[in-house]
Amino acid sequence: MPRSIKIVIAVCAGLVLAVLLAPQVLSIRSGAAWIPSTPPAEDRRVVHPKGFSIIPPPGWVVRVTSDAILLGPGSKGMRYTPGLSIGTFESAVSPDLSKFHETTFRQLKAYEMTLPVSGGGDVPYLRYHLFVRDDGHWYELLYVLPNGSFDKPARSKVPETMMLYIQSLMPSPNKSADA
Repeated sequence: MPRSIKIVIAVCAGLVLAVLLAPQVLSIRSGAAWIPSTPPAEDRRVVHPKGFSIIPPPGWVVRVTSDAILLGPGSKGMRYTPGLSIGTFESAVSPDLSKFHETTFRQLKAYEMTLPVSGGGDVPYLRYHLFVRDDGHWYELLYVLPNGSFDKPARSKVPETMMLYIQSLMPSPNKSADA
C-alpha cells in the first residue's frame, strides 16, 4: 500500500476517533461555572447543623460534613477545579495568624490572606484563607482557584462575584443576612 494512502487512512482514523471521543473529552470540563456571573440569592443559603451558613454559587455541588460545608463546581474528571470550604476551627489553641492581615468580616474582627501559589510544578492556584471569630468560636473559610491554567487568566485576587459568595458566610445562626 502506498505511503500516501496510509497517511490518508491514519488521518481519517484520527478524525473518526476525535468525533467519537469528543463528548467524553468535553464532559470532563462539564459542571457549573467556576466563577459565577450572578450575585448570591438568599433562597439558596445552606445551613450547617452547627449553625453557620453560606450561599453556594449556582450549580455548585454542596456537601455537608460533621464539621464543614464543602462546595465545588461539580466538574467530573478534573483534578484542578475551584473549591470552597467553610468549617469550625476546632482546636484548644487559636489558629496561627502571623501571616494573615487583620480585617473586618460581617462587623467581626477577622484575619485573611490571599496568596498565589506556584503549585510546586503542579498547576498554580490562588488561595484565599479567612479566619473569623464569633461567639467564642473560630470559623475558617478556604477558597482555591486554579490560577492561569487551561483558559483561565492568572489572578492575584479573588474574582468580585466570587467574593460576594464568600461574604455570604454567616458564622453564627443569630447573624442576619443583612449584617
